[in-house]
Amino acid sequence: MRNITKRVTKAIKEEVIMWPKSSHREAMKKEIEILNGFQNCIGIIDGTIVILDKRPSYYGDSYWCRKQCYSVNIQLVCDHNAKITYLVGGWPGSVHDNRVWRNCRLFVNAEDYFNFEVGEYLLGM
Repeated sequence: MRNITKRVTKAIKEEVIMWPKSSHREAMKKEIEILNGFQNCIGIIDGTIVILDKRPSYYGDSYWCRKQCYSVNIQLVCDHNAKITYLVGGWPGSVHDNRVWRNCRLFVNAEDYFNFEVGEYLLGM
């Protein structure tokens, strides 16, 4: 299951999902501020689960989540138009969103994704 999730995630990321360039981030910041009043916000982040049909054969118990089903944890970042700009998936359903966040590239290599001089950030749901 984990290998399939990694392959699908990689294919989607390479073809569709891209972190916005600085010029697009500037436009997003302006639009988000006009619409919602959040200055320097460059996206919305939230975690969700994808429910699995059955218990995975490897480490199955770790996929049992708080919603009483087997699932995979997915974390998404969207821009102001609900376009996905970042995705990390494949974590077992029992894993908390904060653990996924603290292990993703956006957190680990934040200086590559955010302009801290102007205070860019994501708004968490």
